[in-house]
Amino acid sequence: MIHFEDKTINFHQLFSLNKSCKFCPECDLIIGQKAEIDDSLKQIVASPPFNLQINPNDYFVFGTLEKKDWLKIQKEKNTQKSTLDLVHPFIDTLDFEIQPAGWYPAGS
Repeated sequence: MIHFEDKTINFHQLFSLNKSCKFCPECDLIIGQKAEIDDSLKQIVASPPFNLQINPNDYFVFGTLEKKDWLKIQKEKNTQKSTLDLVHPFIDTLDFEIQPAGWYPAGS
């Protein structure tokens, strides 16, 4: 579940991407790539009913939905409150940066 907000045009919206991500059972981490989420959000906000050309960097991913709950939301008209009741919020978020393989000076 993603909360997107652009304060310059007073726009805020909840999005559920129905995106599959990798899961590490040892670490109990759901792993998603920011570039993929950015691309999906750009497509969503540029299409009807939004038709906005905005920068989707003003968002945060705060939880996930079970597939059955996502399907229920798609079929029924839900309020934000009832949708948020179905969300499993994340305990924490982590940012990882990949360092390409190679030789690096000690201490870097």
